[in-house]
Amino acid sequence: MESILLNFGRLLLSGSLAGLFGTSFAFAGDPTVLQAQPLNSNYDASALPNAKVAPPITSSAIEPDDSAPPPRRMRDMTFRKAHLSKLVVTWDELDKDMFYLRAKHEPIKALHKTYPKIGLAKLRRLKKVIGDSK
Repeated sequence: MESILLNFGRLLLSGSLAGLFGTSFAFAGDPTVLQAQPLNSNYDASALPNAKVAPPITSSAIEPDDSAPPPRRMRDMTFRKAHLSKLVVTWDELDKDMFYLRAKHEPIKALHKTYPKIGLAKLRRLKKVIGDSK
């Protein structure tokens, strides 16, 4: 019995059973949730009695979130363009991310109040590089 289950698992992972079930399967984050994408338009996901079926992945799930920090490389490039690399080199990643997000979303006065050791001219330059002129 154990070998049958093992072989079935191998077939499922290899995708050989996709034709048998008429569906392609992929795990979306949570391995207990099955991402089913029908191969034909007449497929009804509710026909699976005990399976949790996740909705199809949409492009909005992939779009960047404005409240999330950019990738590290892009963030560091922004600091270089604003001539702040030497200032933030000793900061940890979280502090750099928070500084970037605050510079992006907060007005210049609030930003200067949070970072009083950084001159207004440097903060304005950073906001200009980020593309925000609050």
